[in-house]
Amino acid sequence: GLCGCASLTQGPPFYWGYMSTIGGTVAIAAMMVYNSKDYLRRTIKQALSKKSELLEEEKGEVVGYRHAYAILVAGAISVVLWLMSAGIDLLSALFILVFSIFIGGIAGFYTYSHTGFYAANNLRGGHSWFPLLLRWGGNLPELSPNLRMSDWTTQEFTNGNVLLVFPTPQMMAFKMASLTGANNRNTFLVCVAAILVSTPIIVMTRIWITQVYGAKVVWGGTSSFENCCTGVQWIAPLPLFIEYGAAGFVVTFAFAILHARFVWFPFEPIGFLIATSVAGNWYGVWFAFLISWLLKTIVLRVGGSKIYEEYGVPVVGGFLAGDVIVIMIGSLVLTLRFFAPF
Repeated sequence: GLCGCASLTQGPPFYWGYMSTIGGTVAIAAMMVYNSKDYLRRTIKQALSKKSELLEEEKGEVVGYRHAYAILVAGAISVVLWLMSAGIDLLSALFILVFSIFIGGIAGFYTYSHTGFYAANNLRGGHSWFPLLLRWGGNLPELSPNLRMSDWTTQEFTNGNVLLVFPTPQMMAFKMASLTGANNRNTFLVCVAAILVSTPIIVMTRIWITQVYGAKVVWGGTSSFENCCTGVQWIAPLPLFIEYGAAGFVVTFAFAILHARFVWFPFEPIGFLIATSVAGNWYGVWFAFLISWLLKTIVLRVGGSKIYEEYGVPVVGGFLAGDVIVIMIGSLVLTLRFFAPF
């Protein structure tokens, strides 16, 4: 799976994928929760308070803290019940909720909001089995409906290209709302309406395309999920997951402390997470980082920070805008060519 032992992410001696998407994500999620402890304590206290007055910071939120935590609890219960309705037992559903959704979601949101890169959102592969291996004590049972649905769900919930389950896509809308001065509540309602309208259309279209044209014509990641045994061949022993996951946790935590304490320290936790992730190696970020670093160094050495700010940022912004336009045009042309080859 994903080149198996031939890859740096899932092969010896590095197992980078396990270090980043197990240890790295847990470390980032833990640090986020710890650094937000005062905020969480204050908001929970407000949610449990009998007073009806809103705090000043609540007025800019979509809903009050009481309703927000109620939605969170109701959503978690609904997800567990939904997983159980698909044939997944309660314990497996809880492990999926904690590891694949909460930890992966928090780390994915934090990474994406700071870098714009889907690193943590591509946890699929052998490491998407980690919560299930924990649930079964390292010895998976036969390929029962329970295990099969758990396998499919962990891979769906840990692949940002298949399901928009992480908060990152919604955060893009709220960031634009912040930049344009739009109301958060209206932005939230638009996002909800878009999801309610688009989800059934996407599901029906996908079923129609696969039934008419076959799963082989769709994108590779989607077609691989048609295989009922997908992911089974990617499983590593649980001790290997734990060892390299623990190493990734320590490295990520150490980078965070050193980067915050010493200005000269060049490495930081998100960079480690991206560089060692499956997505990072898949998309070749090492080369992109190298070129970016070289260009930035040359510009700063030759022209200084003034040239970098006045010309460097606009040039890169224009490049990104042009890239987006090309992608939009290319996607439209590819869609038209699928139904009407030319």
